[in-house]
Amino acid sequence: MATTELATNVIQHVGEGAPAIIVMEVSGHRALRIEAHDKSRESPRVSGAECWAEHGRGLQLLAGVALDWGVLLTATGKAVWCEISLDHVQHCTRVRRAAAVAEEYRRAAAGDQVLVEHSAAAREAVTHVICDLLHWISAQGEDSDSVLDQALMLYEAEAGLAA
Repeated sequence: MATTELATNVIQHVGEGAPAIIVMEVSGHRALRIEAHDKSRESPRVSGAECWAEHGRGLQLLAGVALDWGVLLTATGKAVWCEISLDHVQHCTRVRRAAAVAEEYRRAAAGDQVLVEHSAAAREAVTHVICDLLHWISAQGEDSDSVLDQALMLYEAEAGLAA
């Protein structure tokens, strides 16, 4: 939402087709800083739009979800920035578990170890691992359906080669 708002403001207030750069970086492992750089030196203003208005509420919404936001004048224009908390992502149990599984998988793959276990408990565990990994993928901003499709195509291709 924050990135979309910043980009939309460039289009609506600087002009469609105006060159702009969006920069995102993790700030101190606790926040994501998003900046929209454009060539205009005109600072955005929070409007007094009512909550049911279809336009003019973007910066109000941004202020509501961001830890902080502001404007920096630059040599070539300005940068409108905001910082979004990453605490909810970092503390999500499923995301942490998926990251640990992914790291363990990378270690095992490097050693070419393969564990095969045939039981109902193992099947249930695999289902939970896949679910956790999908949560992790979503937390990274990726589309879980697309990743599932890619994984299934890879699996089918590899299974076809092995046959």
